[in-house]
Amino acid sequence: MATQIATQTATQTATQTATQNQFVQDCVTTLAQRYCGETPVSMRRLESSTNYVYSLKFNKQPNKVIKIFKRDTDKVHRELHLYTVLSKTDVPIPNVEHFDTSKSTIPYSWIMMNELGQSLHKLYWHPLYRHLGKVVLKHLFMKAGAAFAQIHNVRLEEQDSLTPTGLVTKPFRQQLEDQFVSCIDQLIEKNRLEQTEILKAEQLFSTFQDSNETSLCHFDFHPKQLLINGFNISGIIDWEASRSSYSVYDFAKCELKLKMHYSMFDSFRRGYSQVRSLPGDYDEIKKPYQLVTVLAMLKSLPETSGQYGQYRKILGGLLART
Repeated sequence: MATQIATQTATQTATQTATQNQFVQDCVTTLAQRYCGETPVSMRRLESSTNYVYSLKFNKQPNKVIKIFKRDTDKVHRELHLYTVLSKTDVPIPNVEHFDTSKSTIPYSWIMMNELGQSLHKLYWHPLYRHLGKVVLKHLFMKAGAAFAQIHNVRLEEQDSLTPTGLVTKPFRQQLEDQFVSCIDQLIEKNRLEQTEILKAEQLFSTFQDSNETSLCHFDFHPKQLLINGFNISGIIDWEASRSSYSVYDFAKCELKLKMHYSMFDSFRRGYSQVRSLPGDYDEIKKPYQLVTVLAMLKSLPETSGQYGQYRKILGGLLART
């Protein structure tokens, strides 16, 4: 009986998902016809866990990308605002051609932009580049590091209009302390931390260095967010998590992702350092920042996932030195 109920539930969920996907595809087709003047020859859904993102191919138009925001309308305002701000800098970004946050054309907020190429992530895992193109990949990861530094060179306090978008937030110390306490509390509630780990985590966190810096931080910077055209970074996307904060914290978060999934961190760091210097004691001061990132991942990931196990190992390494 239980198996039958589980099967029925799974079937209903699959049907609802298929219906929703078809509805979103119909919305994308409507937008393409209205704003591009033709029906797409093909429509390909791109990887995204938080939004609907589609790549569209046309007969007469260049390829387009449509990003439909599932829930939080504030995020589209933030992204649109940043594309406007960053268009006046050296940070490579897509050109947003059309958008609507009023939900007047479809029941979602959305933006449309030209497709700028494939992601650095996709290129990295392409068999040809993995085996024969390491020199090219090192070059591109250096370019990615330089682009990351360019983001951190943007100072948000000069932009008076940022507050409504949520980009100017509480001071760095309070940001980090609030996040640390929240993560510890949730991990205790889920019985995912031992008492000795809690004590060591508190000890390590107490060593963190505060900062008054107010650079633009991406906070989700990794190769899936970097578009490649030839030998250059053609665009950085997905600015929903961005806000004013401390650039070293943003770099430390990014380092974890790069070292977990890619083998090009040294090239990335060299590219960053050519544009912007890291503190001389970066490898020490990064530890409490990375601790907070690891704890945040451990509270959100399912314990059965491979990434959960990877982050547990990183946590062990951080606390072993405490």
